[in-house]
Amino acid sequence: MRGASDASLTLERRLFMARVVTRITQLLLKDDGQDLIEYGLLAALIALAAIVGVTTLGNTISSVFWTQIGAAI
Repeated sequence: MRGASDASLTLERRLFMARVVTRITQLLLKDDGQDLIEYGLLAALIALAAIVGVTTLGNTISSVFWTQIGAAI
């Protein structure tokens, strides 16, 4: 009796694993929303470049002006 139970359990496990592998394959091959992610990454990259540029420019302008103001005082 135990042999039949083990065989059905093994079959259930194999079917479960086959469903898991099939689902993972479907998720990996699915490309819905890919464009949205690409646009989001591009917007984040542009925002990061703008923040770095504005910060650098602001520090440069600040140091140039405050150096001149400090020298005049």
